[in-house]
Amino acid sequence: MGGAADQGEGDVVTSHDIGEALGEVLDLEKLPFTTDRLEVLLPTRHPLAGRETLSVSDLRGENFLLLKEEPEMWQLTTDLCREAGFDPRIVLDCARFDTILYMVTMGMGIAVVSERFTKLPPKAPVDRKPPFAIVSLRSGVETSLFFAWRGQEPLSPAAAHFLACVQEFLQEPA
Repeated sequence: MGGAADQGEGDVVTSHDIGEALGEVLDLEKLPFTTDRLEVLLPTRHPLAGRETLSVSDLRGENFLLLKEEPEMWQLTTDLCREAGFDPRIVLDCARFDTILYMVTMGMGIAVVSERFTKLPPKAPVDRKPPFAIVSLRSGVETSLFFAWRGQEPLSPAAAHFLACVQEFLQEPA
């Protein structure tokens, strides 16, 4: 997981797929928030944009745009490509997701993302069509997002309230 929780800087942090061993070593409590699949963002005029699903091998030779602020997704994308027999051609590794969206829209490359980046929450008031294509990736991989905190340390009032709100949200019907 790294970062804030390891250094005692954050009351509650988000992380992907916290293993049981890591959770025990760091004495972490965790609250599963969402599980989702991978999707590929493509320029609307890309030859693969009209497909319903893609395999990782379909992405061979593409320019990859990666979000360096999501190290788990960066590593997962790289690993999936290598398992499919190729190294991804990474042309952009940036800190801002909006830059990646802009670059995809302009035809500069593709991005592999968690579907949570492309789907509005069930209770969202608007439904907009994005200026790029979104195609499901047949990778057999699901990612999970957790909220985690140190089990033996008291939470701040704000963190405790936040977790209570998340738990209430998770119990409401969609």
